[in-house]
Amino acid sequence: WIPAISFVVGLHFLPMAFFFGARDSWICGGAMIGLAAVATFAIRSGTAAPPAIPPVQALLNALILWLTAAKGIRTVTVV
Repeated sequence: WIPAISFVVGLHFLPMAFFFGARDSWICGGAMIGLAAVATFAIRSGTAAPPAIPPVQALLNALILWLTAAKGIRTVTVV
């Protein structure tokens, strides 16, 4: 389920990126969708141990989201 969740969460960043003109959202969404594709391929092809893939992917998803949030907070200007 983790690859599917990653795909849907990544996908929801793309309309936000389009409507708000947020480059970081394109990168975040694309990274999560790409990660979902890689994890799905690894699970289906049997190249990696399937029990190890979901936790690693979940941690990488969290890292992507945290880095995107940190970049967004760093670029906010206080008035």
